[in-house]
Formats: sequence, structure tokens, C-alpha cells
Amino acid sequence: MPVMPALESENARDGEHGKAVLTQMNARQRFELTIQRPYMLSAHYADYEEQAHSMFRGYSVLNSPADPENEAVYAAVLSDGLRMALVLAVSAMDAYFTDKYVEAFIPYLRKRGPNQDMVEYCTKAKIDVRVALELLCKKRPLESLRAHVSQYLSSYVAQDIRKIDDLYKTIGLRDLSRSAQAK
Repeated sequence: MPVMPALESENARDGEHGKAVLTQMNARQRFELTIQRPYMLSAHYADYEEQAHSMFRGYSVLNSPADPENEAVYAAVLSDGLRMALVLAVSAMDAYFTDKYVEAFIPYLRKRGPNQDMVEYCTKAKIDVRVALELLCKKRPLESLRAHVSQYLSSYVAQDIRKIDDLYKTIGLRDLSRSAQAK
């Protein structure tokens, strides 16, 4: 996997500069940056395993060494590291699908106009007639609409294939998961 260029400083993601850099990236670039975290966690799994093992070996010497509960605690700590990597990978996938949708929403709307699925989606996103009329009064109504869609998707959970298919159906991509699986 290609490594994305590092931000100017390690703490840049937390500051205003980091936010500006991340917003200038497209969905794919943000995904590649985010997905590196679980890869790094899983790559260092052996190190974590050794640290956890030596920590629990010391704990077992101080307490009862033959206690089966010690082994259960040890296994739980190891599985926590893998679980952490998995959660980060799933959240990276979620963010990618929603970011990519936001990138494709306005170009699709410009080219093809609204369809029934998109109208229903906009209703769920609380983009009603009042919001549409407010958008018409703005200098850049489509950019404002994109911001509304992005805001709605910030709380949308796209970790289920059916939800991803339903989301992308609004921009004309029917059965996205089946099509991707077929390739």
C-alpha cells in the first residue's frame, strides 16, 4: 500500500493546519491515510504480544503463577490490540464510502438531476423545501447542499453493505456491492 505524504508535523492532525490538509485531500487520499493506522497496529502486533507476555509473566510471579485467570487476562489484552486495529479499519472504510459519496453527489446532480431515491434521501437528511429555498438565496447553492449532505453523513453509519448500497443507489449506482464483488 502506498504511504501518504506525512503531514508537516506529528500533531498537525489536531491543529487547524491538519484540518485544512485533510479537507484538501480527496476521499481516496483520506482513506489511504486513515487505513495506515490499523496496518501499523497489526504490523507491531508481535511487539505488543511480547510486551503483554512479559507484563503478565511478572504479574503471575507476584500472584499465583498457576492461576488460569491470568491466561484469560493475557489473551484479552492481546485480542484488544487486534480489535483496535479492526475497529480502525472499519471506521476507515465507513469514512471512505461517505466521503466518496459526498464527492460524487453534486456532479451527479448537475449531470442527471434529482431522481426519486435522491429525493427520499434528502428528506431523511432533513433537506426539505425550506432548506431548498434557503439554498436558492445563497451564492453557491450546490456547495451549500454538499455541506448539508456532508453534515448528515457525519452521523450516518456506512458499515453495513445494505446501507452502502442504499446510499449509492441515490446517485445511480444500483447493487454496488454485487458489482464490486463480481469484479
